[in-house]
Amino acid sequence: MAEKAYNLNLKFDCWSSQCWFLGEDSPEAEARFKAAREKIPGVAEYCRNPLQFSARVAELFKSFGFDRVHK
Repeated sequence: MAEKAYNLNLKFDCWSSQCWFLGEDSPEAEARFKAAREKIPGVAEYCRNPLQFSARVAELFKSFGFDRVHK
């Protein structure tokens, strides 16, 4: 199956970053990406700094089948 790049704008306090994830190109993957995105506020509640937040978001999306792409 073809792969697709998914874009996500993360914000934590004053910090912000544009992150890219790679996943399959399908309606099911779109639904999983949306479901993972909806869980981000819950992840932020338990993070102390932007680095920890970014790492935990990457873990969350990995559990939904998306790999973070580093530029």
